[in-house]
Amino acid sequence: MSSPPAVARGLWRSSHPGPTCVVTALALGVAAGLEPWRLALLTVAVLLGQLSVGISNDALDVERDRAVGRSDKPIARGDVSVRVAWIAAAVCLALALALSAPLGIGMLAAHAVTLASAWTYNAGLKATVFSIVPFLLSFGLFPSLATLAAADARVGRGLGVGCRRDARCRRAPHERAAGSRSGVGAPASPLARSQT
Repeated sequence: MSSPPAVARGLWRSSHPGPTCVVTALALGVAAGLEPWRLALLTVAVLLGQLSVGISNDALDVERDRAVGRSDKPIARGDVSVRVAWIAAAVCLALALALSAPLGIGMLAAHAVTLASAWTYNAGLKATVFSIVPFLLSFGLFPSLATLAAADARVGRGLGVGCRRDARCRRAPHERAAGSRSGVGAPASPLARSQT
């Protein structure tokens, strides 16, 4: 039976440390303008979420890794039991979401979606033609985490829904005036809205 320090090292190696650290560093970078406590919560939440993704991936792949002799995989090698790996992945996932909650419902929802897409990829989507979808979804939402974690966050703006409205607000005064006179400021028809 492995000692607790050995299990901890095995879990860390099973978490895919390289990508985990890169994604956490990116979160820290894009969220640098947040209040310190919000920045800390966001960074730890992202780290825990990535740990859950990496460990669950190796727990799901354990039989395949053993079959092909992946001696570099701690779970496949037996340094960490599958049961312990699943417990660790579940705890990390729960903590990641719990730490996201104080940052707002928008942040919690966006983080939950990104993690759900990553776990879905691990669970088998990676072996299908749709394997790119979780990457597009997760990395598409990723920049919004910092926006949604801000004290004055707006869910729509964080997810990009408010982009058109914000663009109108930033137009120069003479452009807004010209738009009003020419009817540009009027509500768009359903067809026009579908083309924007």
